[in-house]
Amino acid sequence: MYKSSTPSQSDREDQKTIAVTETELSKPTRSILWHFLYVCSLFVLAMFYTQMIRLRTSHNEMADLIRAKQLLELQMSNETLPDEGPKNYISLAAGAQVLDHSPTLERLGSSPALVQNSASIVSTSFDQELIAGSCWAFEGNRGYLTVNLSEPIMPTSFAYKHVHQSMNPDPAASSAPRLFHVTAYKSYEDYPVNACIYGYFHFNPRESDDSVQKYDLFTTCHDVRILEFSVTANYGAPYTCLYRLRVFGEPTTTS
Repeated sequence: MYKSSTPSQSDREDQKTIAVTETELSKPTRSILWHFLYVCSLFVLAMFYTQMIRLRTSHNEMADLIRAKQLLELQMSNETLPDEGPKNYISLAAGAQVLDHSPTLERLGSSPALVQNSASIVSTSFDQELIAGSCWAFEGNRGYLTVNLSEPIMPTSFAYKHVHQSMNPDPAASSAPRLFHVTAYKSYEDYPVNACIYGYFHFNPRESDDSVQKYDLFTTCHDVRILEFSVTANYGAPYTCLYRLRVFGEPTTTS
């Protein structure tokens, strides 16, 4: 005799209980799942906006660097332009040459130095407006620059020009030279023994409105062809930045 396949009343009640239990369990599970997805979405959006801000900041910084580089390249391309006024005997345009100098700054600690211009930039056009970084930098507060003048002269004065405070990201100008020591030589054969010493000169970046200071040379030295500018102190930075030099004098003839 075959048994009936119709579920009994007891089986139907058990199945109903299981279905109700699964439905009740699925409600908090779905809620947790939706909360999890919501939090993940917020996290993804936050990461997206953070990355966008970083990219925009990086783009702005890169644009600033490109503009500064373009200005510097423009200045360097004009380095053969003559200065206005009295002849600048240390100018590359007049025929001067950098003979020797302290090692150019290449690193600050573990990072590459941002300013790595050649020492010859100091002898480029004095009259151009300077931008921060258009200088020659060397490590520490002591360094030297030796220049072969355009022709033999009797130097009467020199001037130093630093970047203006309004253009300087370091208002304290801590990398500016503080003390110069200047010596002269008739020829490279006399260097560095037979020197004509002019002495020490002090530069204060806050002393003049245009960041240019002129110094008279009271020692009389004839037929000078080589000048050496030695920096012996700065204003506290781990490196020193020289911007522009200008030398005035009276032409002489070598004997």
